[in-house]
Amino acid sequence: MQRALAPVTFDTSPDSPDAEREFKHWVKRLGNYLSTFPDTITSQDKLNILTNHISHKVDDYISEETNYEVALETLRSIYVKP
Repeated sequence: MQRALAPVTFDTSPDSPDAEREFKHWVKRLGNYLSTFPDTITSQDKLNILTNHISHKVDDYISEETNYEVALETLRSIYVKP
């Protein structure tokens, strides 16, 4: 089941007209995937999973982050416009 829920690699430019919609959908899929892991999964484990499901271009935005929640919020601030 986990494999079926694994999100595709996120590789969308923030400048794309559909960037926000694609990001929100990808985050939803990532959340579904993470929910298949035990509640004991650490922030570092989540960060590793996130990193494995983004392209090197997207990783450039969060490569210095050491916390899953901060990394996800950084991406959200880039892809979701107020």
